[in-house]
Amino acid sequence: MGTRSTQHQRNFVTLFGVACAVVMVVGLAVEPAESNAQPLPRISANPWGWGRGLEGQIGLYSNNSSVPVQVPTPPAHELIGGSHAGPVGLARAISVRGGSVHSIALAGDRTVWAWGSNQAGQLGNGTSDTGSNNVPTRVSGLAHVDAISAGGFHNIALQKGVVWTWGADDLGQLGHPGNAFCGGETCGTIAAPAIGLAGVTAVAAGAFHSLALLEGTVLAWGYNAQGQLGNGTTTNSAIPVPVSGLSSVTAISAKLGGSSALKSDGTVWLWGNYGNVPAQAQGLTNIIAIDGNLALRSDGTVWYGFTAAAPYQVAGLSGVQAIAFGGYANLALLPGGVVKAWGGNWYGGFGNGTTLESATPVQTSGLWQAISAGDYHSLGIALEAPSPSPAISTPSQGSTLTTNPVAVTGTATPSTTVIVSEGNTTLAQTVSDASGNWSVAVSFPNGGHSIVARAETKDQNMSDPSPTISFTMYMP
Repeated sequence: MGTRSTQHQRNFVTLFGVACAVVMVVGLAVEPAESNAQPLPRISANPWGWGRGLEGQIGLYSNNSSVPVQVPTPPAHELIGGSHAGPVGLARAISVRGGSVHSIALAGDRTVWAWGSNQAGQLGNGTSDTGSNNVPTRVSGLAHVDAISAGGFHNIALQKGVVWTWGADDLGQLGHPGNAFCGGETCGTIAAPAIGLAGVTAVAAGAFHSLALLEGTVLAWGYNAQGQLGNGTTTNSAIPVPVSGLSSVTAISAKLGGSSALKSDGTVWLWGNYGNVPAQAQGLTNIIAIDGNLALRSDGTVWYGFTAAAPYQVAGLSGVQAIAFGGYANLALLPGGVVKAWGGNWYGGFGNGTTLESATPVQTSGLWQAISAGDYHSLGIALEAPSPSPAISTPSQGSTLTTNPVAVTGTATPSTTVIVSEGNTTLAQTVSDASGNWSVAVSFPNGGHSIVARAETKDQNMSDPSPTISFTMYMP
């Protein structure tokens, strides 16, 4: 194990050891369950970040933030086609994941993007450095990706059943035996397939180990000092090994020194910090999702701290739809896009404008459709609101027209792209003026026609169609 890897491990273990203790403290300063934070504009699916940002992991250059800030848009030359037109790059992020001091996102075009620390090659662009990388960069060589996971200093992407990994490999966590236990800075700076894995349906990256779900069973590789690989030993392995005695698994999670699996019967199984072979978590039934030390029950309640002893229910949460376990702050996504946070808030990971800790969940600013919690920071994808529909003023409904071209006019939100179409065919496109008026000239063949207009903002949000206008073109 090289000098860098030893330092990484020492830092990460120290931070997560503190974080876990903080979350379980019962004497924390408690704020009201509802904060006065105002919702953010609901117009973008770009990622947002809050909490520690000194390495650029929340999208700021070397700064922390106790309120959500939008991650910058990548340079145009990095986007597909070299422009921002259409749902490319991060204009349609569908998933975000936070590592120790870096972040990754899966875009709607199924490319992967990364920002934050690149000391171990976490950005996957063929380089490593010690600076603050707050602008996302595209992970080289990855397309058509189905799922992502961020570990302490490495990442995993799932592409049609094949597992791709990049970042730190000092403990075999990438599953690249040729580079295993590499102490250099460039071992895993480019994503490459982990050895011997195909048909995988889910992945999970821990601090220094990795998991894959395959036909109801679990495979593990990397660091194993606490039994994270679940094979009855404490020997590290760069080659995926079967986790002992597990079947009918539907979901997996990996955090620091522990691993967990959710079975189809709603039970949770643990190994690593809990022993070097899986054991059933006591007191947990009807579980539908897991993340770290958090479990979501089918009744919408959240449970924390499951070990051999009974877990406890997180007070003040019901109807929860998703959970995120962090080194300091934990998050829960509720109906309507509301997010609540609890635990440690030293860097502002609650996203409510304070750094006050709370054992009772408090509301994060903004409304969200996806969440993730890293070591020091939190991430989210803002809940979108569709653009208002435009209206067609002319031609009038049911009219008969006798001249071409036809002036199709209407109103929309000012400075909005308006697209006029018939069926699946785009007829014309323009931009509404400062007053919201727009006009296009379209020629129609004789016969009946039905047209609609849609609006598209510069954030690529497409509106619902306008009411259909039907008319007849008759030119003698």
